[in-house]
Amino acid sequence: MNLKNGKAAGLDELSCEHLKYSHPIVVSILCKLFNLFPTNGHVPDSFSKSYTVPISKSNATNRALSVYDFRGISISPVISKLFEHAVLDRFAHYFTTSDNEFGFKKHIGCRHVIYNVRNVIEHYIDNGSTITMRSLDLSKAFDRMNHSALFSKLMDRKLPNEILLILELWFSISVTCVRWNGYNSQFFWLYMGCSDVSEFEHIYGQISTTPSCVYDPLFT
Repeated sequence: MNLKNGKAAGLDELSCEHLKYSHPIVVSILCKLFNLFPTNGHVPDSFSKSYTVPISKSNATNRALSVYDFRGISISPVISKLFEHAVLDRFAHYFTTSDNEFGFKKHIGCRHVIYNVRNVIEHYIDNGSTITMRSLDLSKAFDRMNHSALFSKLMDRKLPNEILLILELWFSISVTCVRWNGYNSQFFWLYMGCSDVSEFEHIYGQISTTPSCVYDPLFT
C-alpha cells in the first residue's frame, strides 16, 4: 500500500494508519468490495465527499487577502484513495502518456522542460532556422478540467466501460465543503476540476492536457 503516514483524515475520520495496522482480513474484505464496484456500476456516496482546506500562497500581512491568495487542498476518504490506487495499478497501461509531455508528472520539473526546449531551439538556430514559440498557461488546469473532455479521451484509449462508468458516476456526485478553523461550510457540487490530493491527480492532468499530436495510441 503506497499511502503515506501522517496525512489528514477524511470526513469519516479514517486515516491510512487505520488500514495499515488493522487486521489482515480487511485486505480481503476491501478486495471483494472493490470488485463489486465495476460489477454493480456504483461507488459509495461517501467516496464523493471531501473537504477543502484553504492554504495561503502569500505571506503578506499588510494588505487584504483575496481568494486568489489561497490554494485549496481537498481531503478525500482514505478508502477511496486506496480504490484509486487499485485502479491505477490494474489498468496502468490505459493511462500512459507520451515522453514528449512533461506536465503533471512526478519527479519531473521545470528544469527538465527548460533543458529540452533549449536543446531544440539551439539545434534549429545552429542550422540557420528561425524559431517561433507559443505558450499556454495551465496554472488552473486542475480547477478547470472539463470532465466530458477527460472521459472522451479515456474512451479514445479504450478504457473498459465498467471503469469508465464508475469514474463518470464518481465525478457526477462529487461534492466538497470548505473547512476553516475547525468549521465546515455547506457542501457544493464540483462541476469541473480534480481533487488536488486525488491519486488520479497527475494522471488526469496528463491525459486532459495531452494534445493528439503527442499521444501514441495504445490500440489501432
